[in-house]
Amino acid sequence: MCVKASKQETDKIIPDVLYKSEENLFFEDATSYRMEKAMGVTELNGWLIITDVANRVTQNEEFPLDVSKSFEVKTFYISETPIFRTYSEGKLTESCKGIEEFKTLLNSKNIEPKDAYGETTSIQLFENEILNGLNDGWGEYLFRAKFDKYELD
Repeated sequence: MCVKASKQETDKIIPDVLYKSEENLFFEDATSYRMEKAMGVTELNGWLIITDVANRVTQNEEFPLDVSKSFEVKTFYISETPIFRTYSEGKLTESCKGIEEFKTLLNSKNIEPKDAYGETTSIQLFENEILNGLNDGWGEYLFRAKFDKYELD
């Protein structure tokens, strides 16, 4: 989940049931199954990027809908069955699911899909939407980012 906000606004976004337990985790740690129900948070290019390996954000839209009452929100489910959603003013404003819909969306943005895989197309969309079109920004910027770990109280 990506929220157009600064790191100083994290407490306005992360639910009160979570507390910061660690700092400076690498991307691989923040997206590892070992995070269990914890969330990783970093700021990149004017966006708070919140990782949730439990996939609660995609499965239950209540959280992004609520956050979008105050902030612009975009969610990405990076998988072979990718999902992308945009929320604004407490409403879902854009939704895309599956490789074919992702390819259509990328083409509408004049982006040629690199291959036929869902993970690749969703990463390309993330780079366009969050990293302002930086090709390979995923590896160059996200892998270098440091995440804070927020765990359940």
